[in-house]
Amino acid sequence: MAELQLTGGDFFAYEKTGGSNLDLPDECFAPDGRQLSFSRDIYPNYKLILCVSTFSATAPLTAFAKQYGFRGATLHG
Repeated sequence: MAELQLTGGDFFAYEKTGGSNLDLPDECFAPDGRQLSFSRDIYPNYKLILCVSTFSATAPLTAFAKQYGFRGATLHG
């Protein structure tokens, strides 16, 4: 990661949405239990967000990526 000048590798969890491309909750949690906000703590502070999830989050990630300027992808299923 240092050679490529990359940082991060953080993980966050959120409540399952119940279906593909539904709105994502704003509330999320860090592995240490801290409650965070996607809109305040995650979207504006990362350049790449990979959503490993049960359901596709492509539509909401695309909308937030346009708003906050990150690249997003879903790895669902």
